[in-house]
Amino acid sequence: MRAFAEFRPYVLSIVSDGDELYAGGFFTTAGGVTADCIAKWDGSGWSPVGSGLSEAGMHAFSYHINSLVFYNSALYVGGDFDSIGGARARGIARRYKSVWGTAVPGIFHGQVDAMTVFRNELYITGGFDSLDGFFAGGIAKWNGAYWSPVGSDGKSRGGNAMLAYNDELYVGGPRGVMKWDGTTWTDMSAGLGTGYYISALAAYANKLYVSTAANYPPNAIMVWNDSSWTPIVTPRKGIFYAGLASYNGRLFAGGSYGSFDSSIGVTPSNGFASWNGSSWSAAAGGEIGGIATLTIHNGELYAGGGFTVAAGESIFSIAKLSMPTDVQGPTIERPKTYVLEHNYPNPFNPSTMIEYFLPKAAHVRLEIFDILGREIRTTVNDKQDAGFHRVTFDADGLRSGVYFYRIRTAAFVQTRSMSYLK
Repeated sequence: MRAFAEFRPYVLSIVSDGDELYAGGFFTTAGGVTADCIAKWDGSGWSPVGSGLSEAGMHAFSYHINSLVFYNSALYVGGDFDSIGGARARGIARRYKSVWGTAVPGIFHGQVDAMTVFRNELYITGGFDSLDGFFAGGIAKWNGAYWSPVGSDGKSRGGNAMLAYNDELYVGGPRGVMKWDGTTWTDMSAGLGTGYYISALAAYANKLYVSTAANYPPNAIMVWNDSSWTPIVTPRKGIFYAGLASYNGRLFAGGSYGSFDSSIGVTPSNGFASWNGSSWSAAAGGEIGGIATLTIHNGELYAGGGFTVAAGESIFSIAKLSMPTDVQGPTIERPKTYVLEHNYPNPFNPSTMIEYFLPKAAHVRLEIFDILGREIRTTVNDKQDAGFHRVTFDADGLRSGVYFYRIRTAAFVQTRSMSYLK
């Protein structure tokens, strides 16, 4: 689950098939056309990709797409949903020859946060433990015929970001960074610190970079120097969501922040900046706050997220660097009922965000329970105004495991689960 500030439309993933640009995320229309969480751009206009997420119209703030990737001539979609295009598909689906279908023949419970192709196989990661009858621990691979686990030690390595680079696979998440060489997992978390999760991975100038996110950012962009991570910038305020890309000889970073730490000697960036290997500079000539993803399509850099302004222009959710334009990008309706979102990140260590929406003012209790049903904390117990609300839950001092959070008002009760991994 991704954090959707004020329930704005968000583009969380962008992928190109060479001819058209596909956008997935959290929206109900694109360019004035109904497109539930997925749409494509042919250079002149947006169109839906089938009927999109079937649940989007009913539960528009619980279902979304996190990742898009092409593999073996099919479009694969990962996220949090139960069906797409009228086909039952939990968390991951594929579209082949204009037909949607499930990508997991067996039972799958959970959500997919990131996908990539590595050594001619599709790898996925996210908040799931089992897939097609076997323990997956948050990561699995698909060869076009069947799914299989990645590693055999029974450990969980679910993450938020994936990158195939130099014939190795990198996975980043609340546990740090892990490297898979096709046979063995290697931990690469030295120097990352604590209280963070990895939001993006990228390769630039023969080096590996990560962005990290946390309630208080502890070194938001870092580079791997053979044995440990070294910070190259820390935001002064806010967090990075997830946007790193190598383009035209520079590393571009997008997110939600106001400026970089002046102690490192960089200029204010307003959410979008580029790195030349030794210094930072503002990108796009103006503000694009709230970037969630960056990708290259037909030689141009595209940014997706929850922004409404790019380089001084009124733009919604998607823009390209050479000429900022949203081509009437994604929009979303305001919710009309109570909503309790999935926490993000999940799994988490040690803190996570819980978001909910109230259609009218109400007295709210938000309670945390352990696996035995014992209440361990009440994070909210107060009357709150109508609208969007966000609470940070810190599990420091608690044991690893599954916990539950429940929201209660006079007219609404809902419970969701979350996983704390130390």
